[in-house]
Amino acid sequence: MITFTPNAIRWFLNQQPQPQQILTFTLEKAGCAGFEYAISWQPPSENFSLAGMLPYFVDPRYTEEYASLEIDVLKQNLGTQVIYKNLNVIDYCGCGLSMSFKPTVS
Repeated sequence: MITFTPNAIRWFLNQQPQPQQILTFTLEKAGCAGFEYAISWQPPSENFSLAGMLPYFVDPRYTEEYASLEIDVLKQNLGTQVIYKNLNVIDYCGCGLSMSFKPTVS
């Protein structure tokens, strides 16, 4: 389950291109550490969750990796930064964009 701060909920809802779309989370293989977060707005699906009024969906292949994710948004003078805090991440690449996760138990 993903935890969103109130700032993150407000920010993502303001970014929502169409009212019925769902914020969708998956992972893409990338970078030297292995994976990067991939977030997009998609048409509604049946299996989504709510964080306040924010509808979101986690790719079922990566529920373990997203299980302890907290998302915050930091507004700065020149823009906005999405902050990811994930206890399942064990390593980041040098630039900080890709990460590797704790092994999952099958």
